[in-house]
Amino acid sequence: MEYERNIESMGNGLVMFDISLKIKSNRYNYHIFYENGRKPPFDIAINPITNIIEYVNFFLQDEKIITDKIINNIVFIENNIKIISSDFSETNCEICRNKDIDIVIEGDIIAAIDKNETGSLFGYKLNESNYVLLNSEMEISGILLKDITSTELSGLKESAALQ
Repeated sequence: MEYERNIESMGNGLVMFDISLKIKSNRYNYHIFYENGRKPPFDIAINPITNIIEYVNFFLQDEKIITDKIINNIVFIENNIKIISSDFSETNCEICRNKDIDIVIEGDIIAAIDKNETGSLFGYKLNESNYVLLNSEMEISGILLKDITSTELSGLKESAALQ
């Protein structure tokens, strides 16, 4: 699968992160939304036929990316992941969960991880630079972006998103 990543400055204090398949299905998607009531949700779109992640999309809005060490131990799995849930159906294509996400940058890695997640995580590969993070119960806990480029970093600085 080929994914492309876009980190786009949308003005002062607003940045969009998007990791999408280059060739997307033209069907509807299932969605897992992680929201906190203060900003647009962390959105994971899943193809209902293949169970493959079509895209991950989230925003940084009036908050800062913390420059710090990523505290979770991450075990990288080189396999792609399929998301299967009995909660999805043709009449129920959205799952909404309340979750606060911390966004940390360490070197050329950005991790967006559930604030309450303190244990080890498994990083399932989307592509060489992007991983979906799951906890020991196999619940999605966040995403990890490797190899942040100077262009992406410039966009984050332009938006005043770095602490």
